[in-house]
Amino acid sequence: MTQQESAAQSSSRSSRGRGEAKPPPAPPLTPQEEAAIAFARDNRDAYPKRWRKKDLQFSVVNAEPRDDGNMLVRLTFRPSGNFAGRPGEELILIAPNADVVERTQVHAPRENFPWVLGITALAAVIVAPILIWLVLTADERNINPLYVAGRFLWIQIEEPKVVPAIHYQNPDTDGILTNWEVRPQNPDNVLAMVNTTIINQKAGRAIVVIDEDAAVLLTQDGGSFRPINIVTASKPISTLDNSIRQDRFTGLWRTVNINPGENLSGWLVFEVPRGSSFREFRWSASDSITIRFNN
Repeated sequence: MTQQESAAQSSSRSSRGRGEAKPPPAPPLTPQEEAAIAFARDNRDAYPKRWRKKDLQFSVVNAEPRDDGNMLVRLTFRPSGNFAGRPGEELILIAPNADVVERTQVHAPRENFPWVLGITALAAVIVAPILIWLVLTADERNINPLYVAGRFLWIQIEEPKVVPAIHYQNPDTDGILTNWEVRPQNPDNVLAMVNTTIINQKAGRAIVVIDEDAAVLLTQDGGSFRPINIVTASKPISTLDNSIRQDRFTGLWRTVNINPGENLSGWLVFEVPRGSSFREFRWSASDSITIRFNN
């Protein structure tokens, strides 16, 4: 045996003895991570319609513990089988007892080469770029960051509408159609109107108390503002100013029972400083939901 052959055999035996390096096994999921996956798997109404009925695979990307004991779990979800594309992503805030505090959709799955693109490319070269863009972004355009789920309720809002005052018509306690006005207590402030829809998608009836503790509007400079009592703040007036008139205005300020599958819509009104820029809307009546504005 030559010296070269001996060295080769020795190297082969040494290599077999060491074995191949293997990555360490993934750590087990925490109870909060398992709760996030279970909630996402069982509650798919937040997804675009094309993904709700599919067999989906869920994975935990990371989990960030918070100072209050909650954990923010970042999940991805994708169709089972051969899927060439970007998975969907969402954030679920889980309490220490594994209850869901809030849920926010980041984006839906996006296929790299949907079958629709092949058909549209054959149909017309000129319109193909437009159709491709529509197909690729259809699911993401259906994601509404202002539509967020809590443990029991879903809340959908619109961006705050800032006005100097509000004029509207509604019947008074005697049923007589009356002109009403709402103005800030501080003349240097303005009113921020948030169109709010409360949705009960669970099995039980929800009793929701809408008062000054129902919500908080946070501004970029750290301000925190609670809704004003629209009942006591509304004062009768003789004529309406059309420049600040709000048609079909319904203020939210009462205790309501919302049955499964039903919703309630109306306006929450906040008194804020002029020039305010808004960061978050926090709902706390019968649930805990945080909605972040895209500023």
